[in-house]
Formats: sequence, structure tokens, C-alpha cells
Amino acid sequence: MEALACDKVFVLGAGFSHLAGFPLVSSLRQEVFSYIRQNRRTADWAPHLKCGDHGYPTGQFRAGLQGVDRTLAFEELLAQLDRRLARAKQEDQEDPAFITR
Repeated sequence: MEALACDKVFVLGAGFSHLAGFPLVSSLRQEVFSYIRQNRRTADWAPHLKCGDHGYPTGQFRAGLQGVDRTLAFEELLAQLDRRLARAKQEDQEDPAFITR
């Protein structure tokens, strides 16, 4: 059996893994943002959250999230960021959202 090649994989269930401590899709976006807030000083990506990082007044991570609808469900937010990054790559431009990939 050959392995399938793909760019993205979303594993979404019907709540079966919630009992094992995994978040429900409906709360995943908020839980990711909470995780970022709680680990903003210790994570490898913490420098991207600092104001002034790479010339972004509010930090590169926040600049990367500007222009996307942060009220979207998590998987829709990822898809929107992916389209934005693809457009920037096609136009040979840098986008601060590359750190969110």
C-alpha cells in the first residue's frame, strides 16, 4: 500500500476523543489562542509574539493574524491563512503569517 502525499491533514471527530482530554473542534480555536497566551514566554516561537519583532509593532504573530477573520472555526481559520500565504508566495511577497504555518 502506497502512502498518500498531501499538504494538510485535519483530523476531526465526533467528540469521541474529548473523554481522552482532547478539545472539541468547536473550542479548538479558543484553546489554541489560550495555549499561546499561557506559553508566550517559554515556547520556541515566543520571540514572534514580542512587540517590534522583525519591525512589526504588535509582533509578527499578531501581524500575521491581521486580515483574517479570527471568529472563524479553527479549521476555517487555517484554510484562510493558507490561502493568504499561497497568494503572497504567488506574488513573491513576504507575509508575516508564515510563522503561523
